Order: sequence, then C-alpha cells, then structure tokens
Amino acid sequence: MRKISAFFLLLIGLTISCSFDREERSGLLWKIISKEGEVGYIFGTIHLYPKDRLKISEEVFSKLKQCKTLALERNIKDSTDQKLFAESPNGAQKLLRTYQVVSEQFGADLKSMEVELITFADSYDIKLTGLETSTELLSLMYKAPNIAKDETDEYILERYEKSINLYKDGRIDHFANAILNKELGLETRKLLVDQRNLNWIDNIESLINQDNVFIAVGMGHLGGENGLLNLLAKKGYQLEKVKI
Repeated sequence: MRKISAFFLLLIGLTISCSFDREERSGLLWKIISKEGEVGYIFGTIHLYPKDRLKISEEVFSKLKQCKTLALERNIKDSTDQKLFAESPNGAQKLLRTYQVVSEQFGADLKSMEVELITFADSYDIKLTGLETSTELLSLMYKAPNIAKDETDEYILERYEKSINLYKDGRIDHFANAILNKELGLETRKLLVDQRNLNWIDNIESLINQDNVFIAVGMGHLGGENGLLNLLAKKGYQLEKVKI
C-alpha cells in the first residue's frame, strides 16, 4: 500500500454575491441557491482543533438548524463503513503520527468539528449522510503517489499552527492553491482533492434539489479552480458568503 501524508486527512478533512475571478476568495460558510430557488449551505471545517483557539460560530449552527440533512465527507456514524476505513493499512492508520503529535500538544482541548455538528444535528433530528464511502476514498488513496516523509514533531506542529491561522482567516483559495499543492504535490492533490470534488458534485446537486442540505467538508475542498464553490458556480448556482 502506498503511504499518504496524514496532513491531507487531518485538514482536508470552509453576505455578498461571488464573482469567481482571480481575486483570492475567503469565507468558510456559503449559501447555495439553485436556479429553482432551493437553498442549501456549505461549510468548510478543520477536522480537529483546540477548543481554546477556535470554535464553531453560532451562525453555522443557526444555518444547520434550518436544514433537513447534514452531509459530511463520509458518514462517520456508519459503524461498518468506519471499521473498513479504520482497519485499512491505507486508511486511518496513516493519521496516527500527526494525531499523536497534535494530541500530545493539546490533550483534552482537542475537539472534532464533525462530531460537534453531528451532535447538534441529532438534537434536531437532522438526517446525516456522506458524500462518499470509505471504499471510494480508499480506492483513490491507493492510487496516490508515495509522498510520506520523515517529519519532526516541530514541523508537524508548525504546519498545524499555520492551518489554524489560515482557518481563522477563512483563506480557502490560498489554502487550496498554495498549501495543498506544497504539502500533497500536484498529482496527489488532483486525486485526493480535485477528483473527490468532482465525484461529489452530482450527489451535492441531488441533495440541494431534494432537501435543504447543510454540507460540511474540509476547507481544502472549497477553494481553487476545482473547488466545490467554483464547480457549483459553473453549474449555475448562486453563492453568497455568510458572515460568521
């Protein structure tokens, strides 16, 4: 099995009308409006974060409360699907190094943004779904080039701090265009970010048309030419940044 940088999985797992031009785009919460008037939301997450450094805005919870479905990258409440990912030598085991270093640094202060969203959704009987299965994700991870490298604890924490600061500023285009290319390499980024976005887009359209959906994915999936925001704009959806 080929090794994948844990950085990808940790961070990949983000009110004005947008003109999708060359200007760097920022913003973590966006309203999606179809040509027929259906409304949904898309939110960029950072999968693990220290609770004293970040928090989910009340505006995010307010918009989620208006929706009938919460769509994550994967349905992490599906125990069978989660077991498949956890037991794969190409899956969750690659997270251990980064997770251990970050956990040792932040300890009990470390929280999961996805778990918080699920807990809130459960309290309002909001349905949960995933945009992909573990099988679909693992098939792409297997094809990705070997980009694993020996990394010091200091380097991992420095990179993590950078991601937190970019997240605070909502710099989704910079993250997608500069950080991901540097950390993943162009070929791996195309497989694990761009291709997944393309794979998700039909499912996202269906969810928008069928239901009021709140989509929450890693912030790296939002920005850039092949980011979800741009893909939706090309399909004729109106996108409005929501201040949080």
